[in-house]
Amino acid sequence: MRKKTQSRQALQSRVDFDRRDGRQMECEYFTSFRYFEPVIQSGTVTHDDGPDFLVEFRDRIVGVEITQLFRPESGRAIESTQEGILEEACRKAQDQNLPAAHVTLFFNLRDPPDTGAQRRIDTAARRRIADAVVGVVAARMPLAGESVALEGVPGQPREVDLIAVNRVHCGPHGRWTWLEVGTIDGNAICVVQKAITQKSERLSSYLERCNECWLLLVADSFRTSGRLAFDDCCTSHVFMSPFARTYVLDFGKGQLHRLQTSRTHQ
Repeated sequence: MRKKTQSRQALQSRVDFDRRDGRQMECEYFTSFRYFEPVIQSGTVTHDDGPDFLVEFRDRIVGVEITQLFRPESGRAIESTQEGILEEACRKAQDQNLPAAHVTLFFNLRDPPDTGAQRRIDTAARRRIADAVVGVVAARMPLAGESVALEGVPGQPREVDLIAVNRVHCGPHGRWTWLEVGTIDGNAICVVQKAITQKSERLSSYLERCNECWLLLVADSFRTSGRLAFDDCCTSHVFMSPFARTYVLDFGKGQLHRLQTSRTHQ
């Protein structure tokens, strides 16, 4: 009988949610939001659609509509590619029954800006990269209680600058994740206002199902595409919003900002 192995999802780090599953991510964002906003903690929650969540109290229903914020030209397609490579690597690591370890991949999929080229990462390339990563990790797996940083070793794919393998307190299964160093975009005000304006067009339909509707804007700063700088200028700015309340959640840092808003131009 074939030995039963853990599912590859068990290898994926908890911070590395499946961001292709919109319903799952809505739940993750709302759970974090509810933790920081005590006003809605006592209500009965329904995960719905339009608005995304309904919080029912004895005398009213509050709707919460969620939308993500993205930096302009953030390279979301590249992030999706990195997710796909990680998933393929987890599958291969599972099939090979590699020892438990915390493995972090540091990707480099963007071409130098002066080349003007778009690096093509198709299905075959993703498999090649995943194969190479797992091969390198398997060949240089440290002993239990030790860790190693692999950089430029033979067989390491050029698309992964660094592979960190940690077998210190890694648990019975270990976890695989990926990280990417990215800059922070300081022009958050324009990004936030654009998202509010787009969602405002559907507010009347939301209010058919609730007494008041809140808008939760999420910057998923675990990823480069969601890293926005919410400085004093942004938090003190008065945004145009018809929603009863408008928030920004920095999902990576665990920070919730209730925005100052007005229904009319200042």
